[in-house]
Amino acid sequence: MKDQLSFSFFWGNSLSHDYLNLPRVGDEDFRSLLSFIEKQGVFNRSMVVLLSDHGIRWGEFRTTYQGFLEERLPFMYFMLPDWFKEKYPTAMTNLNVNRKRLTSPYDIHETLKDVLDLSQITEDALKQKRKFKGLGISLFRPISTDRKCKDTGIPDEWCACHTNKPLAISSRESQEAAASVVLQINSLLTGYRQCSTLKISKLINARLEEVPNKESLKYSFKDYIVTLETTPGKGLFEATVRYKLNAGFTVLGAVSRLNMYGNQSSCISNYALKLYCYCEDQWAF
Repeated sequence: MKDQLSFSFFWGNSLSHDYLNLPRVGDEDFRSLLSFIEKQGVFNRSMVVLLSDHGIRWGEFRTTYQGFLEERLPFMYFMLPDWFKEKYPTAMTNLNVNRKRLTSPYDIHETLKDVLDLSQITEDALKQKRKFKGLGISLFRPISTDRKCKDTGIPDEWCACHTNKPLAISSRESQEAAASVVLQINSLLTGYRQCSTLKISKLINARLEEVPNKESLKYSFKDYIVTLETTPGKGLFEATVRYKLNAGFTVLGAVSRLNMYGNQSSCISNYALKLYCYCEDQWAF
């Protein structure tokens, strides 16, 4: 088996998915497992990738700006053998530099393809320009500092590259952006008569994303990020809303739920809509 190529994929979220500080409970188990694998010599012939798909999605921490970034910036670590680093120095240099570049899962896919064919990352191969089909670029090759979210396949609502400035929650654009979010939620619940029609009880936060002037002028839009509470049920939601002059406000992507819904949506089985539904009769289910 040691001479055969193999690929293993392990996915676990029981400790980390719901509670920010719970992963430490598994530290000793993970240390023991990795130590055992190391003693078997597996790491000397393997590339190990540790990653998450997203940061914490709800809870008190998620309501902070740091939590906003955390959800959009999952971690990723690579473990490579010492001989690999010595044999492919330019590839390793590029990998280290790319830690500070904008990347996405499409790039990881291209990187894994290079691991299957190491002739693609030799010193001579890296001197040659290589055209990648699609959105991904191998992390063993240099990635531009000018890369934008749209170049990587990252949707605008998940892009963490833009700065933003706070808006008064009493402003017209803040109020209209928030109203469009609740309208979107209620439209999703159309046909589910057991779910209450939601209304805004409190607009908590509003921010205007500051996109580069050239991009903003080219497309004539403004993006707002609003956080609000709805009634009944005190659901806490956040969404990115785009305003265009002749189209009004449109929610980009899905509306995020920032607090847990518990049994509030037990009257429906649609997993995606459980985030939004507040059952009319809370005692019947």
